[in-house]
Amino acid sequence: MQRLSSPWFAVIAALVLMAAWALMATAGEKTEKTVAEAPTAFEQSRDIGTRALCPVTRRELTIKEKTARSEHKGRHYVFCCPGCKPKFDKDPANYLSQERQGGR
Repeated sequence: MQRLSSPWFAVIAALVLMAAWALMATAGEKTEKTVAEAPTAFEQSRDIGTRALCPVTRRELTIKEKTARSEHKGRHYVFCCPGCKPKFDKDPANYLSQERQGGR
């Protein structure tokens, strides 16, 4: 059995650790930037391909043909999955107040 103290093991381990650190460091930046760029509500219904933010989960999504949609007080909302729409429709004020407070 070969020893794990070879120079190549140290190089590979260092590269793996650096890659993991870089991924963790950029993951938070991307999420914060995405949340600021993608809107949660629209004045009118949006086209397929538009980026949006689900008001329930705060996840970014790209609007598709089958994306669940809802309207509340003249504003249009889209959802990341079919399960979010009934939650929002049941209590939109809850999710809209979370939006004003900066998320969940």
